[in-house]
Amino acid sequence: MKRLLPWSNLSLEELQSFYENAELKSQLDGYKQKVFFPPKIPKACFDSQDHAIQLLIVKCLGYKRKDNGGGTLGDIPYDADHMFLMKVESAGSVFAVRGLLPYIRNLWESDSPYQSEAHLNRFLIRLGRALATKKKRKIDTNVPDWLHNVDQTERFIVEGWCKRIVVDGEQWPPLCCFTTPALVKFLRLCNVKHCKLGKKNSRTIEKAIQRLGLVRIPRSRVNFVEKRLGQFFFG
Repeated sequence: MKRLLPWSNLSLEELQSFYENAELKSQLDGYKQKVFFPPKIPKACFDSQDHAIQLLIVKCLGYKRKDNGGGTLGDIPYDADHMFLMKVESAGSVFAVRGLLPYIRNLWESDSPYQSEAHLNRFLIRLGRALATKKKRKIDTNVPDWLHNVDQTERFIVEGWCKRIVVDGEQWPPLCCFTTPALVKFLRLCNVKHCKLGKKNSRTIEKAIQRLGLVRIPRSRVNFVEKRLGQFFFG
């Protein structure tokens, strides 16, 4: 039978630092046998989390991803035309949108294929339409809308990928340490009150992880998850 253990509240590095105290050594030896310690998380996992966070921020802001679109957030390219038009439509004025006038001037002066006269003309026509629209967007185009513009399951997976986050009073282990089936089961057992994390199956979760570019630890992943009397056990 698989031995399941609660997740350690200490990292291996913290545990080793406590070993310098001879009086605690025997207690720490016993503690080490009764809890689950994850392997060290490699840098590739952290880098993939940073990239995924940038993807979600672009999505939360309502930007459209587009190669050679004239704008970037971190390493994520987006359509700068769409971004400025969205802000103008929301504000109802070109003067309330920071960076718009320098952007137009850059389109006017540049000789690049992307920033051509035809492109400038199209953008100015669309800009006029955005200013003329009577139905304004009632959104803050400068603040990411984490509750409405992004899937909440994906949001929590990204936030908790490489670090321990606390969700509705429960401290999660780093999710990069889980296989997909174990991750799905863990999400279904969580007490998240404001959204349903357990409604997606393994195939859907795995596709989301691949789409976001998240990288797992290479070995010694968590394969089993149980919950007994409100406490999680892993193996």
